[in-house]
Formats: sequence, structure tokens, C-alpha cells
Amino acid sequence: MRAESNMGGLLGISSRLLNKKLESMFVESDLSITQMQWVLLLELEIGEYKTPAALADRMMKSRGAITQLIKALERAGMVEKKPDIDDARSYSLAITKQGIETASKGKALAHSCLENVFDNFSKDELATFSSLLKKTVKNLS
Repeated sequence: MRAESNMGGLLGISSRLLNKKLESMFVESDLSITQMQWVLLLELEIGEYKTPAALADRMMKSRGAITQLIKALERAGMVEKKPDIDDARSYSLAITKQGIETASKGKALAHSCLENVFDNFSKDELATFSSLLKKTVKNLS
């Protein structure tokens, strides 16, 4: 059975195509980060998750993968490590001004990407699609 002929396959293909499209838009716009680095910046900007462990849980990635994202963003000057005053082994992360600017540019590109994806959907179709996605996420959580 082809992936295009079942719900699981369609969800996976949609996700991968959306990520690929967003990554290509980042490259075309000289936004020098990956889609996953951008997601990490967004999480830091919101401010609810600040430690590597919390970010790994939130983003459903391994701690090693998050560490690599952090290192790249730190080298690019988009995040800073802040020592934990209660635990010398731990640290939290803070987004820098450059990180905020990059996250903002990424948001504009993502908004444009989604506008293109859903351009031929009616308002009712968008509302139904959104409702069904929320229900799917709830069922999986």
C-alpha cells in the first residue's frame, strides 16, 4: 500500500513536505538556520522551556540532538547559556537579540509558506482541518 493512500502516510508526507518547503524558503531568504533551530528559538522566545532537558521533551528530540542545535545557535550568537545558581552542572538558555530577529524573520516566512499551502482552502475547510488536527494531537498526547 502506497503512503499516499492511507492517513498515516499522508500525515507523514505532509509534515515532511512542509518542513522541506520551509527549509528551502529559509535558504532562499539567507536565513542561516534550519527549521529545527528555528523551532528551538521560538520555544526560547516563548520562555516556558529554558533547559536542554525541557526543550528535548517539548520538541520530542533526544538530548543529544538538542545539544547539537544549541551549539550551532550559540556559535551563531542566537542563544546564550546562563549558569544555574542552584546547580553548577546545569544551565538555562536565553535567546539573544539576534536570535529574536532571526525567529521573527522565520515566523514571517512560515506565515507566507502556510498561506501558500492553504490558499485554495475555504474558511470552513480550514476550520474543519484545524479542528481535526487538534483532535489528532489530543488523541496522541
